[in-house]
Order: sequence, then structure tokens, then C-alpha cells
Amino acid sequence: MGAIYKMAQALRKSPMTLFPEGTRSRDGSIGKPRAGAGLLILETNPTVIPVCIDGMDKLLPIGSIFPRIFKRIYVYYGEPLDLSEFYGREKNRDVAQSIMTQVMENIRRMHSKIQTMKAPRTASSPTLLSKAKKSLLGLLKPLL
Repeated sequence: MGAIYKMAQALRKSPMTLFPEGTRSRDGSIGKPRAGAGLLILETNPTVIPVCIDGMDKLLPIGSIFPRIFKRIYVYYGEPLDLSEFYGREKNRDVAQSIMTQVMENIRRMHSKIQTMKAPRTASSPTLLSKAKKSLLGLLKPLL
């Protein structure tokens, strides 16, 4: 609990970034949250902004010292969460875990949106570039 107390003191004075899973995943999946960040939230009532970082497993795999070049990561910032339903409740591990479950649900939704955005386009859903080419050709036809 000493570390949580020191973090709470620091969070009262400045912003803080926490990784609720405690580590990066080996395959890029979203893991289970740990209750420690939830205890910190209960103690300090901060503004919580969920952030999803996708692609770190390829950029800097576990065990790597140097990042791999030409790898892309995606960072998605969510809206601040309203966790007021938890404030004023008993400060215990179960409540902290409930907070982190809600935070991770938001992060999972953001991760799903990133995966959808990264999905390859099919012939039935043309890309913006192909739409621009068609539009440009339409404009140039009278000139040709």
C-alpha cells in the first residue's frame, strides 16, 4: 500500500498515466485489469481518460530493447469517464476492481474501433483514394 499512497500524493499535484493491466500483452490483446489503479481512483477521484494503444506488440515486443522501425501504432483517446457512482463507497479491492472493469470496457470498445478502422477495405467499400481518382477522372473527361 505504500506505493499506492505515494502515487495518490503525486496524482493530487499532477497528471499521471497508468497501465491498468500492469504489462503489455504479447499478442496485442486486452488483458485483465489489476485493482491497484482502481484503488488509486477511489483515493483521489481524478478525471479518468481511457486511452487505447494498439500495435505496441509489434513496435516493442516484450523482451525487446530497441523499437522496430517502420511499425505503426494507433492511439485512441476516449471521453472522460463518469465514475462518480463509485465515490463515497467503501475503499476496498472489490469496488476498485469494479472501477477497473468499467474502465477496461471502454478501452475494449476503443480497441474494437481501431481494429475496424485498420481492417482492409473490400472491393464493395472503395477507399477514399479510389473515390478521389474516380472524381478526378470525371472532371478530366471533358478535357480529354
